[in-house]
This record gives sequence, C-alpha cells and structure tokens, in this order.
Amino acid sequence: MSLVSIPGYPYEHHDQQGIKSFLDDQFGTPALNELFPLLWLVATQKHHHISALHHQLIRGREILITDEPKLHLLWYYRTVFIKPIPEYIVDDNFRKTYIDGSNDPELIKAVNGFLRSWSYLIKCQADYDIALELKLLPKQWRDGEEEFSKISGFLLPFRSVHMLDGVTKRYHYGELRLTRINFYNRFYRLEFYYHKTHEQYGSYFGRFMDPFLVIFGSVSVVLSAMQVILATASTEELGAAERRLQKTTRWFSVACICLILGAILLFLVLLVTLFMREFVYAVWGTPKQKVQSGNSPA
Repeated sequence: MSLVSIPGYPYEHHDQQGIKSFLDDQFGTPALNELFPLLWLVATQKHHHISALHHQLIRGREILITDEPKLHLLWYYRTVFIKPIPEYIVDDNFRKTYIDGSNDPELIKAVNGFLRSWSYLIKCQADYDIALELKLLPKQWRDGEEEFSKISGFLLPFRSVHMLDGVTKRYHYGELRLTRINFYNRFYRLEFYYHKTHEQYGSYFGRFMDPFLVIFGSVSVVLSAMQVILATASTEELGAAERRLQKTTRWFSVACICLILGAILLFLVLLVTLFMREFVYAVWGTPKQKVQSGNSPA
C-alpha cells in the first residue's frame, strides 16, 4: 500500500491506519474528556466561552502557539495556548477521505469541536489580521483580499453543531484554566500534573511562599497577643477564665509548632518526590546500548 503525505507535515507519510493514528494525536483530548465530570469546577459551562483573538490581547494575554490538542484554549495567568488550523483540514480531498469519511465518530466529533472553537476565535477582520500575523492559519487562507469571507464561510457551519452529540466532551466547554486542570488532575487521574508549567524547582516552590508567609505571619500575631494577655497577670492571680485561656494557648502553641514542622516536612517530601520522579524518568529513558560482536571498535 502506498504511503500518503500529509499537507503541512513534510515528515509524515502514512498508510490509512497511520493517518488515523496521526489524526487521533492531532485532535484527541482523552485526558480532558476523562476530567469532564469536574470541568464545571474549572470553567464556565458554556461551549462559546471563548474570547476572540483581539480580545485575548485586550485581556493582556500572550498567545502561545501549540500543536498539542490537549493545550488548545487552556490559559495560564497571562498566556493562552492556541492550536493553529492545520493545512490538511482545508484540503478538500484529504478532509473528505480521512476525516469526513472516517468510521470513527470520536475523531469527527473532536474535529468538529476544534473548528467550532475557531469560529469564536475569529469573529472580525481584526481577529483575522492577528491570526495572519501569528501564522495561525493555513497557507491557503493567507493570500487574497477575500480570504476572511472564505474563512467565515468555512467555519460558520460548525457553530450549529449540536453541543452534546456533535463534539467530544472537552468541547462542551470553551477556555479552561490550566492551574485548576493541574490541581484536579492530581486527585481524579492520579497524575502529578496535566501539563508541566515549572521547569525549575525554585519557580515550583516559589508559588507556595506567599500563602505560607501569610499563615505564619497570622500565627505569629496570634501567639504574640496571647503572650501579652498572659503576661498581665501572674499564675496565682489567674482566674478560671484566664486558666482556660492559658491551657488553650499552650495547645495552640503546640499546634503551631506542628504546623510549621509539617510545612517543612511537606517541602522536603515534595523535593524528594520531584527528584525521584526525574531520576526514575532518567533511568527508564536512558537508551540501552547493545554491543554486537564485530561492531566494537578495534
């Protein structure tokens, strides 16, 4: 069977099954589909909750290009990930043969959801100009004065795709917050993160410092206030209420010490966990070299 080249991907040549696997990787979002029961905690429950490209810039977000479907329309503080429209999706022969003619309904739903999201990203000429500048559109749509109207005509039918039956579960929602996805992913899918956002230990642990400083500062103020109250009277002069306060203060002080020690222990456990995880990854990722007879250097 002859191999088919994929428009826009010069190194990809596959048979029909290979193209199916390629398209699954290009549009599939299995992890987000699995997290679907919790997505209402992550984002607004509207599939059209998507800011147009010009509005992304108004909100102060930097648009980062990604080829990973799992990151499409995920935002992280001042950045938002957007997957460009690939060239093969606007190639009529390729789309009709390998997507529209596919026997996999999940693939068709994923493509429908992806293109429907783009119908909300490009709403006006300004959005089209931004997409051109960032090279988010296929080459066929970058030339000519009437390309914007062609794009609108291509994307418009996907707006009417039925929300429940026509798209995958991920595309029942629009933009998703990456920090919340990472948080719920730990408990629901038992993975350390959905997408790694910190490359260095310093930046990872740095995000814990502000809340811990607030907690420790508050605890210090409370302990100081208790010391002032108890210092105003000697032990003999303490009444029943003061004695109860003294007992409460003692236990609260012990609890604060345990809290501080627990926080330190948590940091150490996280540090060891991260180190061991990278160590195991490095060990398993090391290629095993097999020395064959006759191939060793003389």
